[in-house]
This record gives sequence, C-alpha cells and structure tokens, in this order.
Amino acid sequence: MLETSPTLLTIAKWGGFIFLGYYGFRSFKSVFYPHALEMDKKKVKPSIKKTVFLTLAFSLLNPHTYLDTVVLLGSVSSQFSDAEQPSFALGACFASFVWFFSLGYGARFLGPLFTKPKAWQVLDFIVGCMMWIIALAIVL
Repeated sequence: MLETSPTLLTIAKWGGFIFLGYYGFRSFKSVFYPHALEMDKKKVKPSIKKTVFLTLAFSLLNPHTYLDTVVLLGSVSSQFSDAEQPSFALGACFASFVWFFSLGYGARFLGPLFTKPKAWQVLDFIVGCMMWIIALAIVL
C-alpha cells in the first residue's frame, strides 16, 4: 500500500519519525529522573491459572503482536517464493521462541541489577540513542 501512494508513504515516514523522536525524548528525560526496580523480597509463587491468564492477556491483547506478525512478517514473507515461505515461517517461529525465552530468563538474571537507579539511567540513555538513530534513518 505504501509503495503505491507517495502521500501515504510520506505520512508514514514522518509519523514514524515523530513517534520515535518523542519516545527517544522520553528516554533521555528519564536519564535525569532516575528510578529503580522495586523487587518484592518475599517469594510469592503465583497460581498456574493466574500465570496462564496473564500470559494470554500480554500476548493476545498486545497490539504489537498483530503489527509484528501480520504487517511486518507478512510483508517480509511476500518476497519469498511459495516453496520458501514455510522455511521462513519456521525460522520466524524459532527466532521468536529464542527471543522471548531469552527475555524471560534475562529479566530474571538482570532484575537485581535494575534495582540500582544508575542501571536505569544507562539503559534509558541507550534506548534514547537507538530511538533517535532509527528515527533519523527513517527520514534520511
């Protein structure tokens, strides 16, 4: 759709630039207002029912799930032939599994680090830089 409409492409480009620029600004602003992750000292184990419900809610109610899956992966997969698309789909599923598995375990191991406000300041600065770099790459 974007390739056929120069006006829509321009709107999407500058919309993405503004969106990423704003979130980059918010990240840089957070550098000056440090916060920390408050860890719950008591080890309360949630029920299986609550864990499954929250997992489904975070997965199915997240709009990025559909944007990434349908729009992004759908458009990327269209460049492959019919014979190559199943391999692409399996590779995307495997990459997604590895990514989210790593996020889960990484969060567990990095949780204690992020109880320190300095760690958040560094992360916010890196995120701000990444957002602004991507925003500039969109318009240049």
